[in-house]
Formats: sequence, structure tokens, C-alpha cells
Amino acid sequence: GPPRSKFLLQSVADLRNTLQNLGSNLIVRRGLPEDIIPDIARRHKVTDIFFAEEVTSEEKNVDSRVSARCGKAGAATHTFWTSTMYHISDLPFSVETMPDVYTPFRKKVESQSQVRNPIPSPPAGSIPPLPEGIGHGDIPKLEDYGMQDP
Repeated sequence: GPPRSKFLLQSVADLRNTLQNLGSNLIVRRGLPEDIIPDIARRHKVTDIFFAEEVTSEEKNVDSRVSARCGKAGAATHTFWTSTMYHISDLPFSVETMPDVYTPFRKKVESQSQVRNPIPSPPAGSIPPLPEGIGHGDIPKLEDYGMQDP
């Protein structure tokens, strides 16, 4: 609904601001990622694309299509686990043997795992600016999705 959408749009605006402060920018597009990302890669001769590894089957299917189409456009894709506080490979059990109840899960994780340190933010000027001629795109507003400010 509107509160969640407002939060997501504010998060996108904050990410753009952060990247601008580092000397780069955020490209914003609306559409299917498997169409938009390979097109940008092809037009601007991008060689590597990095994104968060997803969890659900629908999102994983999108990731697979993005990777396949980017590969055809000459860009390699690289994913990183970012979906949980504990890295999936640091869990003291396999996903298949994960406890069904929270308390046993919490006790095992707290006693046999630790949260990884966050990756430090890059220093200012370490991220290159976007290529000339690429439009940054406007960040949508709630009204663009038929919603009003909550």
C-alpha cells in the first residue's frame, strides 16, 4: 500500500543521493529488468553487473533471465547474498534441515554463528561517474502509481 510504497521511493531517492555524494548516480527505469538491464549493458558496453541474490522462485526466474540476456549483451553478472542478517553459508545447518520453529533456530544460530561485519561504504570519488549520454531517469512519485501520500 501507500506507506510501504512511500518508504521504497524514499529509499531509492536516498540511494541516488548517496551515489551522487560518491561521484556517481543511480539510473532509474520502469519496466522489466530482463529488458532494461541488458539494453543498458549493450548500449554502454558494460562488462560486469552486480546485484543481490534473490530468494523466491519468481525473483530467481527474473535473475536467470537477466543473467542470460546480459550474457548475450556481453556483460557478466555477479550476485551477492544480502537477504538475511546471517549469511546463508554461515548457518549451522543446511536450509533443508533448518528448524521449523523459531526458538530452536534462534538458539542454534546465536550459539553457533555470528553476524558478519558490514562491507564498508566506498570512499568519495571511488565510484566512477556514469557514462556520458545515459539519462538518469526520474524517481517516480506515489501519484505515478495511482496512490496518495498516506
